[in-house]
Amino acid sequence: MSITIGSGANRQFWLGVFFVASFISNFVLADWNSGITIEDVSTRIAINVIDNGVEVTVDLAEKAVTKLQSDSLASDKTGLIDAFVKKAVHIRADRELASELKPDVVEGSRVMFFRFSKQPKQLEIIPDFKAIEKAGEKYLITVAHQGLPVIDHGVLTSKETLIMDWQDPWYSHFKNPELKRDHSDPVMAFLYIEPRQIKSEIVVRVKEMAGWMDLGLRDKAVIHPDEFPVVKEKIGKFLLAKNNISADSQKLISVLERTDYIRMGAADIQAYKPQKVQNQAATLVGVSIVHQVKEIPKNIQWRWGLFNERIQRVAIRAYDPAGLFDSYVTPKYPVFEWDNMLADLDLPALEGNPQSMPVPVEETDQGLKYLWLIVVAVGLLFLITLIGHRFFGLRLRRVLIPAVLVVGSMIGFLSLNNGRSVLGAELGLGEQRAKIVLKQLLWNIYQAFEAAQEDAAYDRLAFSVSGDLQETLFLQNRQSFLVADGALSDIKNIEIQRLTNIAPVFGDRNIFDCEWLVAGEVIHWGHQHRRENIYHAKIKLVPIDGYWKILEIEPVGQQRRVDEKEKI
Repeated sequence: MSITIGSGANRQFWLGVFFVASFISNFVLADWNSGITIEDVSTRIAINVIDNGVEVTVDLAEKAVTKLQSDSLASDKTGLIDAFVKKAVHIRADRELASELKPDVVEGSRVMFFRFSKQPKQLEIIPDFKAIEKAGEKYLITVAHQGLPVIDHGVLTSKETLIMDWQDPWYSHFKNPELKRDHSDPVMAFLYIEPRQIKSEIVVRVKEMAGWMDLGLRDKAVIHPDEFPVVKEKIGKFLLAKNNISADSQKLISVLERTDYIRMGAADIQAYKPQKVQNQAATLVGVSIVHQVKEIPKNIQWRWGLFNERIQRVAIRAYDPAGLFDSYVTPKYPVFEWDNMLADLDLPALEGNPQSMPVPVEETDQGLKYLWLIVVAVGLLFLITLIGHRFFGLRLRRVLIPAVLVVGSMIGFLSLNNGRSVLGAELGLGEQRAKIVLKQLLWNIYQAFEAAQEDAAYDRLAFSVSGDLQETLFLQNRQSFLVADGALSDIKNIEIQRLTNIAPVFGDRNIFDCEWLVAGEVIHWGHQHRRENIYHAKIKLVPIDGYWKILEIEPVGQQRRVDEKEKI
């Protein structure tokens, strides 16, 4: 088992639009950077302390299982994995706890359970590193209490003592002071500063929110399944109302982008839909709020007002085109401030992205301008043929054959360089020119869906589609550009990898079979990850009012391109 990281034309057009809008929804998953690569990790061990014991989940990569088999004479693969799991970790309270292997068997993955009779004040976690390294020298051991990670991206390298806080699992911690979270409080805030928008994100526990507002919960400790939607909605609206961000002394308009239940791990942060009763102290909600700006402001202030007896400091991490900036707010100093120090940076060059723009029809894009040349050429050759035959007595065949060869050569030259036929109204785009046109038109669509406000989205859509299609395209498909875990993908590049003109000899001249690569990044909750997908479609282009537009897209297929060095 590999580690889980973490009219007809209009109808055809909209089928294609759904395909384009699915780029992002299939484009990214919430795989976040822990600094360990897929090819490095052989064994992942996740230790989670729950109310009545400790669950130890062991995931073995295929190469780890292969190594175990090669080093052992045993032919029973299942038995070999079970024996490995039983040796991997030992748990001690006042004494060493007995373990039992859970019956659920997943290929390459097992769960051991260590039961205790009463909740201990501390637990000693004792990995057997010699046993673990038999499956490979690269491994990942993570620890959580009630699903909340005790450390952000910690890899245990020795036995450690975990001090338990049974009243509030967030505050369980290792005795070793080196093993701790970057964010010590159950509230985290992030600010993303981009040329077109500012986005603020807050991760907070339901337990804190219940102290700041009335969630209408019927239980003080848990959330029942029928309460999940209401709780999420109330938290989103409350944090939107409390969001106080200004740019250059002007309060920004805040737009609630989305609210999700999220869970944190050592290697990932994912949005999820809880199915069973949840502990308020272990349930996190993430809220994303966007603020439209025309350009990066000179100054941004975020006034924070949410504190309580235990939360007296909230860390805020800001990301701008030059990097990241860490600070914090307190009840005494509640304003986070960011100053623009980007004056000496070439932001377009730094971001490396092309701009949204229309694609004008160039003279060489259409064959009409060559028709007059062919007509003149044919007329001249006919005149020469007539003169040669009538006045010089030359046989018609001796004059006509060269004339046909000359005209045929001219047609062939134009077909190779500007299209495949001069018999229609237009010759069609050459494939090299079509690559340039398509790349920009697709880029415009992606940029439209990344816009924070509808007006900006419509402006960018107008570069690629006609006006009567813009509203449906925006309203039906913008949300699909948000991935399943809540991250908004930032498209960095589009490359046309293969393109062939498949238009018939007669009729529409600009129908292409096209494959293109989309490369992008997701960044939220303080993490960034790259994704690449390859898409295949048949695309029809038409000139409208002097500009190229996509009229139809017929999807053929799509495939995620996986880099083995991708970080988990």
